[in-house]
Amino acid sequence: MDDVLVCEKLYFGYRPGAPVLRGVSLRVRRGEWVALMGGNGSGKSTLLRAAAGLLTPQRGKVRRGRVAYVAQDPHANVVGETVMEDVSFGLRLSHGEPNPAHVRSALNAVGMEWAAERPMGSLSGGEVQRVALAGALAAGAELLLLDEPTAHLPRSEAIAFWEALKAAAGAHPVGVVYATHQPQEARQAHRVLCMAQGRVALAGRAADVLPRLRLLAELGVRGDAALALLAAAGETARAGDGIDERAAAWLCSPLPE
Repeated sequence: MDDVLVCEKLYFGYRPGAPVLRGVSLRVRRGEWVALMGGNGSGKSTLLRAAAGLLTPQRGKVRRGRVAYVAQDPHANVVGETVMEDVSFGLRLSHGEPNPAHVRSALNAVGMEWAAERPMGSLSGGEVQRVALAGALAAGAELLLLDEPTAHLPRSEAIAFWEALKAAAGAHPVGVVYATHQPQEARQAHRVLCMAQGRVALAGRAADVLPRLRLLAELGVRGDAALALLAAAGETARAGDGIDERAAAWLCSPLPE
């Protein structure tokens, strides 16, 4: 696999004497998913914006492949009047007039082909985010940077978004870096980076990082109670007498609203 993002010792501050990033390094390969976690102000969004080229670090270097950035607010991602226009936007900038069949193929990849002729204003927030994914795929993005893409979505639409992303990324392998506060979303990543005070405070495989509830709480991060319960079961679970993953997830899931 080749690198689609390399960040080397990035420093950035919005005002002098108040750095938001303090020497952050990150390498992402094609097909790899990385989740960024951390409390508010830890530097997650700033790192994503620096990686996307939306701001320039005061120190450090960024190398990236073709990148697409999806903001937290669905309305910030709308760039066209209709769905077809919106998905065609990036293609038109880089390749001239797009092929409608190519645009419809990208919409099909995220389950939004039925909305091709719809006005963007008629879509739900989750549908808008899936159209943003289609636009990234149509433009040939090698790297998706997602800043809490489901933060404003109801649970059902958040689930639909992640299912669409997994299906699309399976057909068109891309690097994915996303900020999230939700351990269930972070669990889908190959690696989790927990940020605190502009630095990477903890990093590793999702299965190793997310069960560390006490340490994560000190970093302002909510850990994965289901994974922690499985880890605590330890030898008993491996012997076949413990709590299986489905039961652990059920025990640790929040009550329905």
